[in-house]
Amino acid sequence: MSEIWDKLIDCEQKIIAKCASLGKENFDDPEFDWLNKVYEGEHFRRAHIDSVDARDSKGLYMTHICVFPNFDNDNICFADLLLNLGYIELLYI
Repeated sequence: MSEIWDKLIDCEQKIIAKCASLGKENFDDPEFDWLNKVYEGEHFRRAHIDSVDARDSKGLYMTHICVFPNFDNDNICFADLLLNLGYIELLYI
């Protein structure tokens, strides 16, 4: 549909694959209607990825990615992205 949505979903899938290759999935509750995954690994203490695909009903796609490094690592990376009809409405890094 929208090129930016396709790129976001591709990026999201690459991050999921990377987290899965570096860590162990310890949460994916099928009760939720959206993707909601949590990983733990040697390189990070927690990686949380969830996304809501409401493109058909509301023209929105939201992905939330938080990766928290181990306590002995000074790096931290976290981001939220909300796409409204293919335009970036919110980006927090």
